[in-house]
Amino acid sequence: MEALTKIKPDNKNLYDYTLKIAIASSFNTLGDTYFAISKNNDKYLDSTLIYYKKAFHVSEEFNPKHKNSSSLYNLRLANVLIKRKEFKKALEKVNSYELDPKSQSYHFLKSIIFKNLKINDSSYYHSYKFLNFKNSSPSTEKNKIAIFNILADLYNSSNKIDSAFKYSKLALDKLKILNKSKTEANKNHYLYDFEQIKKVNDSIINKEIKTKINLIITFLLITILIITIGLYLLKKEKKRSSENLTTPKKDYSINLELEEMVLRELENFEISEIYLDSTFNINKLAKQLNTNTSYLSSIVNERKGKTYKQYITELRMNYLLNLINKESKYRKYTVEALGNKIGYTNASSFSRSFKNFTGLSPSEYLNSLNNDVT
Repeated sequence: MEALTKIKPDNKNLYDYTLKIAIASSFNTLGDTYFAISKNNDKYLDSTLIYYKKAFHVSEEFNPKHKNSSSLYNLRLANVLIKRKEFKKALEKVNSYELDPKSQSYHFLKSIIFKNLKINDSSYYHSYKFLNFKNSSPSTEKNKIAIFNILADLYNSSNKIDSAFKYSKLALDKLKILNKSKTEANKNHYLYDFEQIKKVNDSIINKEIKTKINLIITFLLITILIITIGLYLLKKEKKRSSENLTTPKKDYSINLELEEMVLRELENFEISEIYLDSTFNINKLAKQLNTNTSYLSSIVNERKGKTYKQYITELRMNYLLNLINKESKYRKYTVEALGNKIGYTNASSFSRSFKNFTGLSPSEYLNSLNNDVT
C-alpha cells in the first residue's frame, strides 16, 4: 500500500483508474487476510470490516463506475456477519445483491444463512442452486464441501438416511481430495469445520446402522412370533386329534339290556297318562324308571329322535287332539281349560306349543272342526 501511494501517474486518466483498481484490490486483500486469521480471534473482524470499507470507498471513485462494487461489498459484509452469527443482518446484506442472474457466492451464503435460521426449505433451494453452477475453482470446490455437509445434515434431520448418506459421502470425498493439498487444507475458512463434517457423517452412519439393526430385530421378532403361533396351533391340533382318537364318545347304549328295559318302561309311561300332571317332570320320570336324567335324555334322543321336551309335548298334544276329535264336548272348552287338561298352567304357553305342533292356534283348530261338522 505504501508503494502504491508513491506512484505518480504520467497519464492521469489512464493510470489513475488502474491505480485505484490496484488500491481497492489491495484493501480487499488485507480484509481477506484479517478475515482468514480471525478463526479463533474475533478482534481481527474489526480490521476486516475497516479494509473492506476502504476498498469500497475507493471503488466508488472508479470512472467509469464498476456495476458490481456495491453488491460485492455487501457479500463481503455478509461473510463477517455470518462469522459473528448475526444471520438476520447477514441476510439483509445478501438480499441487497442487485445483479441478476445471481452469483454462485450469493446462493452459497443464502444456503448457510437459511440453514442457521432453520428455514430448511430455503436452505435446500439455495444449496441446489449453488450446485447447478459448473465452476470448479479451488474456492468453489471447498465451498462444495460445506454445501454437501448442509444437505447431509438437513436430510439427516428429516430421517431421509439414504440422501443424507449420499451427501455426507460426497463431502468426505471432497475433503480427502482437499487434504492431499497441504496449501489448501491449511487455509482457514469460517464456513465449515472439517471435524463437524465428520461428526455429521458419523451420526448418519450410526443412524443407518441402528435402522438396519431395528429392521433385523423386527424381522426376527415377527419370525419368532409366527413360528411360536405355528407351533402352538400345531400342538393344539395334535392334542385335538389325539383326544379324538383316544377318548371314546360317551355312549349310553353299551348296556343294551338296560336300554331295552328303559324303553319298555317308557311304553308303560305313555299308556299311564302320568305326563298330563302339571307337576310332572324329567326328574320324577327318571326316578320312576330307576335311572338318571342324563341317561334318560340320551335314550329319548337316540331312540325317539327328539328331545325330552319335544317327547312330552308330543304325548300331551296327541292326547288332546284325540280327545277333542272324539268327544265334541271338549270343543266348547276355553283355551285355558284345554291347556289345564293336559298339564299346562299357562294359556299363552299352551297356545304357543299347540300352534307349533299343529300349525294352528287352539281357536283356529276348534273352528275348523266345527266347520267340518257343519
